[in-house]
Amino acid sequence: MNRAALLLALALALLACAAPADLDAAQTANAPRLELTVGKSVVVKTQADIARVSVGDPNVADFVLLTPRQLYVAGKASGVTNITLWDAADQVRGLYDVEVAPDVARLRRLVGDVMPDESGVVVRAAGNSIAVSGTVRSEANLKRLLALAEAHSPGKVLNLLQMGGVQQVMLEVRVAEMSRALAKDLGFNLNAISQGDFLYTFLGGLTSVPLLSNIVKTYTTTNTNNQTVADPYNRVNNPTRFDEQKGPLNITSNVQGMFNYNTKVNGVPTTITGFINILKDNGLVRILAEPTLVCLNGQTAEFLAGGEIPVPIPQALGTISIEWKKYGVELRFTPHVLAGDKISLQVAPSVSELDPANAVQVGSFVIPALKKRSAATVIELGDGQSFAIAGLLSQDTRSTASKFPGVGDVPVLGSLFKSSKFQKNETELLIIITPRLAKPADPKAIKLPTDGGLKEPDDLEFYLGIDRSKLGLGAQPAAPAAGIPAGRTLDGEFGHALPNPPASGAPRPPQPSDAGK
Repeated sequence: MNRAALLLALALALLACAAPADLDAAQTANAPRLELTVGKSVVVKTQADIARVSVGDPNVADFVLLTPRQLYVAGKASGVTNITLWDAADQVRGLYDVEVAPDVARLRRLVGDVMPDESGVVVRAAGNSIAVSGTVRSEANLKRLLALAEAHSPGKVLNLLQMGGVQQVMLEVRVAEMSRALAKDLGFNLNAISQGDFLYTFLGGLTSVPLLSNIVKTYTTTNTNNQTVADPYNRVNNPTRFDEQKGPLNITSNVQGMFNYNTKVNGVPTTITGFINILKDNGLVRILAEPTLVCLNGQTAEFLAGGEIPVPIPQALGTISIEWKKYGVELRFTPHVLAGDKISLQVAPSVSELDPANAVQVGSFVIPALKKRSAATVIELGDGQSFAIAGLLSQDTRSTASKFPGVGDVPVLGSLFKSSKFQKNETELLIIITPRLAKPADPKAIKLPTDGGLKEPDDLEFYLGIDRSKLGLGAQPAAPAAGIPAGRTLDGEFGHALPNPPASGAPRPPQPSDAGK
């Protein structure tokens, strides 16, 4: 009996404790919310007298009980907590959920003052962070807005912004190079070869004489039969004369003129040969590259119109690896769209070409050098504006002369005893950049290089070279071949030339399948 009474008393005690717990849970679910800003406060009025107050996290919010029915609550730091109120009988009279957030109102006013044209920006507090959303006009405003938010946010900044307007940039680059070269050569060389025992030649490099085949030793002996012995050219068994042994005259460089004169010197036949090298060479090289590339705002685009050459790189243990070097017209740029249709560009154009004259030979590999003109800069332009980002004007002059001392300085006649060369090179380079805000176009409005391009010549134009349009003859259609309906030719559109269907009531033309019927 005592045990039953004890169990009943324990059950009643548990029910008594559970009822306030259920009441507290219901009050917590329906508790009013207090939204505060860091550093600001609010006064809460109650319906009953309050004797005791408790705050869940004193680091987030603090309170002061002004009167039994007025409570002063202040936000101290970003976060979430709650406040519980009791009366004198220790009955819960109120429960408030408190959320303390950063001061975004001040940030909203600052954004409106700094960027008044950005009316689509929404700033919200998200716990210890600040969330910014909406649409901005340019990437520059986006960066400014994020910088302001980071300065006011105690935590992270949630970037939910989007950029409106045109966000694609088309870059037009014009690379114009003009190279002029002027070369002048004047050289004179005179050779004389005698059928006797002498020859002479002027210095000049235009010709050379093989001496061993033209000059013989004259120191010989004679025996009792008046025969020559100990002759290095063995005249005993092969009696010859000096004029029969002389070798050919070698020309060592290109010459533009030559004259030959046969005469006698002291009764000995002599051939006098003169070489004249007079050259004036003018060269003009024009390079024009116009690469065009479209890129998304803030992204990097690359363009290459050229190729790559393999360069062998020696490695350890005698192995060779290949590294590829690019050449041609290359363009790399990164655009940033700013406010007011301004565009900031990081651009690096380059033009390179193969230079076989400065090639390097590594083992059995001949690697050509590369001539390269490049530039890299950061500029800011408006839509459609142009700017010259690089320029080069160089001049190289060279002059060389080879002459006989004294004689080569004689006016007029001294030109016969000297060789001179003059070379002058001039190079001018200009790179012009034009950015444009690009929008998608109608495909029908875009013309291709192949549109209306090559016109197929007919027989008259191809074999006789006669242009019908210039003679006013007009286009002459080819005669239809046998079995081909009128208006159809073999050299027409691709595919079979099928006969047109007969008109209603007209007889059907004979078909190949009718044979044998």
